[in-house]
Amino acid sequence: MKGDRVRLHQFLLYKGESMPDLPPEQWTGIVVDTWGSARHFVRVQRDYDGRVIPMMAKGVAEVLERAKAKSSRGRR
Repeated sequence: MKGDRVRLHQFLLYKGESMPDLPPEQWTGIVVDTWGSARHFVRVQRDYDGRVIPMMAKGVAEVLERAKAKSSRGRR
């Protein structure tokens, strides 16, 4: 899940923020970190403003693009 581009169920707002004029289809971001048992929590970097926000994994509506798997082999 880390590195995946995702669409969010909701656009999370914090104190002092106002709702951006975006349709829900544009509530997207990239998963930068996961933690907790069974990875129940994620940090998502929002595409709208680049802010990294913590949230529960169930806040992710769908995965738009999977991160490319990194090779575990060294270069020869």
